[in-house]
Amino acid sequence: EALSRGAEGAIFIDSSFKACRLLKENIQILRLEDKATVMCRKVNEALESFAQEGRCFDLIFVDPPFPANLCQKTLDKLHEQGLLNHNTIIIIHHHQKEEVCSSWENLELVRKRKFGDNLVSIFLYTRQEKS
Repeated sequence: EALSRGAEGAIFIDSSFKACRLLKENIQILRLEDKATVMCRKVNEALESFAQEGRCFDLIFVDPPFPANLCQKTLDKLHEQGLLNHNTIIIIHHHQKEEVCSSWENLELVRKRKFGDNLVSIFLYTRQEKS
């Protein structure tokens, strides 16, 4: 969706070979190969490689399988690895029983919506600009 609305690029991370294959097929069908990358690996491995490359992101969607309870761990890892730009928006899809909170400074929960047993939590990260 973000790509169709003008996003510069998107990176999809999934540890399932089948899911990665389907993502690649859809990217080809939509002719978005120049804007989309699929990484078939565990999210922690991908985040560590992004940190080593010095990458940061403006918009992040976190949607792990239920009931993996990976949302808070992923949110914290994004911060620990320094992968967030100023005003990064983080959208997390999680089960209502999984607690996801802004456990660190400069992260604000701006919206939470319930859809059946699921929640979508939207966070905004604002970091202090270095002077």
